[in-house]
Amino acid sequence: MKDSDIKNQLKGVKDLSIKNKITAIRIGSKSLKLNVKNRFIFDYANSKYKSEMLDIYLPMNSKFMIGTSSGMNLIPALNRKKTLLVDKSDIHAVHGHSENYIPLMIPKKFKKISNNKILKFSEVFDLKLTEFINEKDLNQLGYKSVSNSSIEISEAIFEMNDLIDKKQNKIKDTKLQIKFWKILYKFHKIKKPKVLRICNSFLKRNSKLID
Repeated sequence: MKDSDIKNQLKGVKDLSIKNKITAIRIGSKSLKLNVKNRFIFDYANSKYKSEMLDIYLPMNSKFMIGTSSGMNLIPALNRKKTLLVDKSDIHAVHGHSENYIPLMIPKKFKKISNNKILKFSEVFDLKLTEFINEKDLNQLGYKSVSNSSIEISEAIFEMNDLIDKKQNKIKDTKLQIKFWKILYKFHKIKKPKVLRICNSFLKRNSKLID
């Protein structure tokens, strides 16, 4: 459920890196190798420079990190750096994050296997699909999670970068933002966080699901 395909993150990373002439560094497992020829993207995880010290130092000194709901997203916060969370499946557990350092996230969507139809978030919350830990268990119920697309992640990356550049703590609430949190509250009694928000670009692109 918490899996995320880094290939879907590459478009936004490449576009932002080229536009702003900044270097993006991939940290994490050596089991994955990036087949990307771009001078602004460095696969540190598979480089001769990889070390335990740099595994901590790099995310702590980045402009911001793009990550998932793993322990690694806690590292930037040690130096007051922020993280954009993508492929957030357990959106009902949103208050488990330090929102001052995770101001933006985009959730996974869910679809019904029998008709391949993407569910509205009200249906997702009503069925409590975000509470499943294993994808296999979700599949047995007749549903599957849908990872964020490359365009959704790309837009979120630029939104996060804009937030950092403007030195803002949070984005402005749109009608869709307010509506999303009201739907979540209706089914899970979870109030809208003070800082953390769903990327407005994601909500706009998926407005038909905010009902």
